[in-house]
Amino acid sequence: MRSFNRSYMPEIDHLRAYAALIILLYHGLQLIGSPIIYGRSFDSSVPWPQPNNPLMLLIVEGHSAVSLFIVLSGFILSVGVLDKTIDYGRFILARVLRIYPLMMLCLMLAVATTGSDLLAFLNSALPIDPRNQISSPFVAMFWAVKVEFQCYLLFPALLWLLSHHGPRALLAIIGLMLVLRVIAVFGADANPRDLSYWTLAGRIDQFVIGMLAASLYKRWGKEQISGWFFPVAFGVAITMLFVFNRFGGWPNQSPWRVVFPPIEGAVWASVILSYLSAGQVLMRIRVGAMLTWLGSISYSAYLLHFVVISAVINHKWWIELTGRGDWDAIITTLLVVFPVVTMLAVLTYRIIEKPFMAMRPRYAQPRMNVGARFNREKDTVKRKPAVSG
Repeated sequence: MRSFNRSYMPEIDHLRAYAALIILLYHGLQLIGSPIIYGRSFDSSVPWPQPNNPLMLLIVEGHSAVSLFIVLSGFILSVGVLDKTIDYGRFILARVLRIYPLMMLCLMLAVATTGSDLLAFLNSALPIDPRNQISSPFVAMFWAVKVEFQCYLLFPALLWLLSHHGPRALLAIIGLMLVLRVIAVFGADANPRDLSYWTLAGRIDQFVIGMLAASLYKRWGKEQISGWFFPVAFGVAITMLFVFNRFGGWPNQSPWRVVFPPIEGAVWASVILSYLSAGQVLMRIRVGAMLTWLGSISYSAYLLHFVVISAVINHKWWIELTGRGDWDAIITTLLVVFPVVTMLAVLTYRIIEKPFMAMRPRYAQPRMNVGARFNREKDTVKRKPAVSG
């Protein structure tokens, strides 16, 4: 996804494509698999699957791809502006033009199909409360977008801390948020899972880790990070999800959940850094171009996939081939949901997203040192015409 404010990195679009596909399969397995297996809607209180197959494990715990998205956001926003200053107003305008046009389309469709009132509309539109008061598949994924936007609001301040005080300042923020989550759980009776998963209090760690990964990348360069490290990093990610799954998976509400966000973020950051080198191999073949294309429409796919899955469930358009509900749900997701979501995403990307993306302003300028700023101001004074009395 190209931007005026940084150089294009096709490998980032690859990672966006992977994350979007994992989330699609995750929701497909859950939401389509439940009526096939149990004859009823998805209920997280039923025993959580504990597969040994690494591919199935990645799908069962596919919620972790949201963390990958958030780390990616912190990384890509930072990597092009670490040595620059940001105009806050222009930056926020660029973010609004990037995410809100499609969000507003989905929100209007949700209001039209549910008859929601103005208060519910504002609650869903404003990036304050991640929870939606509108019950519609059109807005089911808004929570993550709103949490990301909250990270955007803080990004210029976080970037200033990183630029002026170094990585230790951001590490201190991660430590502080960990302490605050512990206090919230034991002092305010907060739900450890919900606090860590659904809110900025749990997700800001991962965004900050993405920024730290960008700092390492700028320091080391792509050449210093071997692509051969990617299988190791990905293996660590699968191992992390395996351990997480064996401790109860997503439904688990134990206090240890408050510690998990930075661990998860650090693991995905290592995957990102190593893939930036490994992904170059795919750019030499058509697979790379296809992944780049899928990554460019990943935001549309992310917002729209839930409503397509809902249509499949409502009309029982699933495919039963294997006699196993989990695999049949995955097959249905790949053969029915994925093509429809892709076609919709192409349309919304070209008609809604792309025109507004072209309107995004430049918000990053080279940072001037004190001497350069003084010389520019002195030249300005010299050129200023004298005013006669």
